[in-house]
Amino acid sequence: MAPKWACGVVGLLCSAAMLLGSSALAQDAQAIVGRWDVTRAGNRTGNDVAGHMRFQANGTFTSTLAFLATTDGKYRFVSNRVVELDFPGVIFGRNKSEFVYELRGDNLKLSNSQLSIDLEFKRLDSGK
Repeated sequence: MAPKWACGVVGLLCSAAMLLGSSALAQDAQAIVGRWDVTRAGNRTGNDVAGHMRFQANGTFTSTLAFLATTDGKYRFVSNRVVELDFPGVIFGRNKSEFVYELRGDNLKLSNSQLSIDLEFKRLDSGK
């Protein structure tokens, strides 16, 4: 059996990891706000891709992509590097999909291997 002080240290380390994780999510929640223009969709770039996404601080987004009409939806950060997008279905209902994201300065990547979606964005404005 581990000494009592070891359990306290483990608990402290777990709490610190949770705080750091939630702090990173809070930073990403602020950093994602604004308009992002598509720079790459799959293997297409340049004039072959058009569209943008605008993330609002209140957890909503608007997406205008070349192959779809403008879509309004909601987003939330599920965990470190995973964001859930919730938007109306094409015919009825709602779609909720989790995307792995990478946010570095003015560059954003969204990927969903199950849906074969791989998008890259460049920040156009911070929306503030």
